[in-house]
Amino acid sequence: MKKRPDGRWQKRITLPSGKSKLLYSSAKTEKAAIQDFNSQMLNLRRESEDSLLFEAVAERWMDSNRKIQSNTAKGYKPCYDAAVAYFSGWKISEIKPAHVLAYLDDLEEKGYSKKTVKNRLSVLRLIFRHAKINQDIEYSPCSDVSLPKNLSSTKRQSASKEDEQKICASTDSLIGILAYTYLTTGCRRGEALALTPQDIDIENKTLSINKTVEWINSAPRIKPSPKTEAGIRTIPITDKLIALLSPFMTQEYIFLNEKGKLFGDSHITKMWNRYKKQIGISCTPHELRHSYATILFDAGIDVKTAQVWLGHADINTTLNIYTHLSDRKREESARKLSDYFLTTFYS
Repeated sequence: MKKRPDGRWQKRITLPSGKSKLLYSSAKTEKAAIQDFNSQMLNLRRESEDSLLFEAVAERWMDSNRKIQSNTAKGYKPCYDAAVAYFSGWKISEIKPAHVLAYLDDLEEKGYSKKTVKNRLSVLRLIFRHAKINQDIEYSPCSDVSLPKNLSSTKRQSASKEDEQKICASTDSLIGILAYTYLTTGCRRGEALALTPQDIDIENKTLSINKTVEWINSAPRIKPSPKTEAGIRTIPITDKLIALLSPFMTQEYIFLNEKGKLFGDSHITKMWNRYKKQIGISCTPHELRHSYATILFDAGIDVKTAQVWLGHADINTTLNIYTHLSDRKREESARKLSDYFLTTFYS
């Protein structure tokens, strides 16, 4: 805000549309001019509120998140696209809780899982929160909305036993060693690619996970902490993994590309897809992390230790996995018992 030679006060503001506008005040004092400008800006916001479309507000929110982690942005994108497709043409001020509920019911009718609907509601909440902060609206229609009760839940799958066996037998390449690392440590992809020789304690046969690679527009950079504080952990590793990693102990990082640099997102994805075709597997790195959780369960590792080794911030995440695996083992045991009776007494 500044005072002009003609005695008027002047202030440049940015409208919700992104355009700038000059405001003027003939107030006698600076304090009075500030009050005048605040009144003018409030009137402008009220005037523009009815003309703000949902897609414009959503786009501004998406633009404000351009510097977030690549994986997070990838997760936002389908949720953002779905919300814009559904609410396109709506004025932001017209969307009420009933409309948000109708959106969620539509997702339920289309057969989306509980996790997918939850993610889409989360992104919708973020968009309306952004609108509220920017005073586009006074109240978020998502505030009192909860998920539909009858949504189906999908359990994350581990790799098949065949895939696990093929990975254990295919460690003669860098990508094969990386796959074996996923399977036997439960590292997330970024955590594994951030490993350094200093993270490997050969004497105590442990691995320290204390950082991760994140990708911004596919370009890698080291983030000095894992996904959560609980992600900082030390886990036991096998003699075979120590032997496989030993040739890379003189490098800055264990897993580097042919130029001695950290892998870009698209580069490591292409390598993984080629590796899958080469050895005949179909799993993802995250499914190998779930395989590691299954291995811990089968090995009799207690749930609290498993939580620490997996780097779960919430023990309920680990408990849900263990409960699912326990239910599956119970079903398998019941089936074996039934087969035993069938073959023993009725054959």
